[in-house]
Amino acid sequence: MFVRMLFGLALGLVVSCVPPLPKGVESELAATRKEPGSHARFTVIEFVDFQCPFCRQNHVVLEPLLAGYGDRVRVVYKHVPLRSHVYAEGAARTAICAEAQGKGREMADALYTTPVRQLSEEGLVELGERLHLDAAALAACRASPETDARLRRDREAFIEAQHEGVPATWVGKHPIEGVPGEDTLRALLTRASAEN
Repeated sequence: MFVRMLFGLALGLVVSCVPPLPKGVESELAATRKEPGSHARFTVIEFVDFQCPFCRQNHVVLEPLLAGYGDRVRVVYKHVPLRSHVYAEGAARTAICAEAQGKGREMADALYTTPVRQLSEEGLVELGERLHLDAAALAACRASPETDARLRRDREAFIEAQHEGVPATWVGKHPIEGVPGEDTLRALLTRASAEN
């Protein structure tokens, strides 16, 4: 009996020491649970810059693993284009606006797999055409104040989560900095799927 009480007390102390989730992360996890008609069991949040070589490397490892979960995983991109990357903000704007047309994940894949020097304005228009996006809506969205606001919110979420660089990924409630190995990602995806 006494041992149980000590164990319960120790467990309570450990649980109370776990820091709360950043608000931006918690709101995305909650949105997955509330999304009508969704089959998603868990969320993966990626803080990204499409010109970042490490983000591109992370995509090569993560995307095939995510594909195995199909619609059981909700993937959320938070855009943190680095000022030193000349194509990053244009790519982020294009990804946000493709998402508005229901092609966010497809555009993210296209942006990651396109050679960086082809992420120019002309190259981004071509990617939109390849994905059959409405060109006028894409152009208007890319220049809109709403897209400016989204980029600000994504950067604020990145800062609030206290990440030091990109890529930064949340697999459910579990943060990852940098580019982890395939085995680490697979284990975290399995764990996050089982937690929900």
